[in-house]
Amino acid sequence: MATTICVMNQKGGVGKTTTSVNVAGILATRGFHVLLVDNDPQGSATAYYDKYVEEPADHRQPKGLIGIYDVYRRDNPLIVSAVVSKTKVLNLELVPADYRFKDTDGDLFLVKAGKEFVLTDALEPVLESYDYIIIDCPPADNNLTTNALVAANYILLPNIADANAFKSITSMITMIKNVKRSNPRLKILGTLITMDEKTRNKAAYKRALFNYTNFPALSTVIRKNTRIAEAINNQVPVHVYDASCTGAADYNALVDELLSKMG
Repeated sequence: MATTICVMNQKGGVGKTTTSVNVAGILATRGFHVLLVDNDPQGSATAYYDKYVEEPADHRQPKGLIGIYDVYRRDNPLIVSAVVSKTKVLNLELVPADYRFKDTDGDLFLVKAGKEFVLTDALEPVLESYDYIIIDCPPADNNLTTNALVAANYILLPNIADANAFKSITSMITMIKNVKRSNPRLKILGTLITMDEKTRNKAAYKRALFNYTNFPALSTVIRKNTRIAEAINNQVPVHVYDASCTGAADYNALVDELLSKMG
């Protein structure tokens, strides 16, 4: 039975997709069967593997185009197994996003009942096929994010140690309280400090995050590292791009800590 992790933050630019892609990639490299779900209309996780499809200039849908959009559509929705795509990483599969997904959140507002369970229902038939499912979420409190939280066992919050960090945590705590009515099994893995630098200002905010008991910070931090950005440009997880860099070491340490916390 798959363990599902929702990676999200209402604030953009905090390393959410980078964390999703690298955690999924490392788990797959360690021999787990992993599914990465791109639940963000920006399609960044899909673009990471060079699979994002832009809208054609003639507005004609390319033949055979399938993805997360087809899971959420109201007319004849597909289950996840029908839209899975292979990636460059062995044992790692992807549910891609494409240009059609940009209006899905608005479409969900028109659904009168059960709209928060669409992704849960689509994933249910494949839960026995994977060890881990990683859901990359949009930086927003919307129907797509709610669907991911309802489908998840755990939530991971990438965050930068700065003055805005606690605003996103406060918003998340409120969101989780609401979602737990539909998903009482949802648990918090913690805040993941990303893009860490050795400055006095960062150190002060890190201490505050480590001492914040309602949404505690993980002991692992992801240091700012140019290799992580280079790996994105080369469309592979950082441990595949350069196994000896600090980015690979940090994300491997994160996976160790997550596996320990999840038992």
